[in-house]
Amino acid sequence: MALIQFNPKDPQDLPLIKFIRSQITDLGVGMVTSITGSPYRKVGNGKSYSTMSINEKTDPKFNIEKVCFTPREYTIGLNRIDNEIERGGGHFGYGQCLQLDEAQLMVDAGRWQGIVNRSISYTFSVSRNMRMNCIINTPSFSWIDKHIRNLVSLWGYPTLYMDSSSQRKVDLRLYRLYTDYEGERIYRSKLRFFDNVNRRVVIAKKFSMHLPSEELVEAYEKKATIFKARYRKDMMEAVIKFEDATTGIAEGKTPNQIYTEKYEKVVANTLCRAFLEKNGYITVPILKTQFAENRDELQALSNFVNTLWKDSYGHTKEGKPLKVSEVKTELGRELNG
Repeated sequence: MALIQFNPKDPQDLPLIKFIRSQITDLGVGMVTSITGSPYRKVGNGKSYSTMSINEKTDPKFNIEKVCFTPREYTIGLNRIDNEIERGGGHFGYGQCLQLDEAQLMVDAGRWQGIVNRSISYTFSVSRNMRMNCIINTPSFSWIDKHIRNLVSLWGYPTLYMDSSSQRKVDLRLYRLYTDYEGERIYRSKLRFFDNVNRRVVIAKKFSMHLPSEELVEAYEKKATIFKARYRKDMMEAVIKFEDATTGIAEGKTPNQIYTEKYEKVVANTLCRAFLEKNGYITVPILKTQFAENRDELQALSNFVNTLWKDSYGHTKEGKPLKVSEVKTELGRELNG
């Protein structure tokens, strides 16, 4: 493909906008781009603003509805673009952009088998006919799902700094990504353009970015603040709930009260009490036969039993593993006499 031509007097980000447009409209392919934290600053380095600036100049229809913080918002945005393309007979809906902000919360690499990760990676892989650019923002490129990383065409990171007049500026370094045939190794190269005034090829080291429109910035800050505050609250509540369930630490209860409640819970079970009376201890496999339906309760009681009888965790007195099936057989014999 011929190099994108530019005039040195043009805005510094114009060659980049021309390149993206040429890919998704002229070449007719969908693109996935990722803008991440810099090697020095992972958060607060201008990822979201740089992305919105690119999207506003690439997609005349770009608005806050196309900035997605959740899988549901991504699905709604994708369906809206699909419907516009269908109603407009194709060209009417081409060239649009979506922004996945805080994408590490949606497509975390640690949840690569999850339905959300697979669904988003699958929609990216079949979005060529939509001719859109989806930009993923995340603090680190390694945080997002590997299948999605392999679909990224452009990757870059912004650098936030103060210029000589004490004004905040952002430079975006952007690279084309390549992989080996197995998709295991990722390589990068800088973008190249043709200076039609000096008649030479120019390697783009960085692009000077401009702020998005004030209206978009205001709408983004409001939406992002609400989402992040709600997410922090939900996460803290989940952590507290998990800790209470697994350790028994609850407001207003002494360690002795917690200990007594867990002990009474265990011995109240007929099979557990029978095994305790016969052997003098309880093992975790025994608990799994009786409390498997409630995972939080099972975890809390397992921690209690493991602390009380450390040497007997999952083993008989002879030191051999005690399987759940063996526990059931032994308890059945005990109860039946």
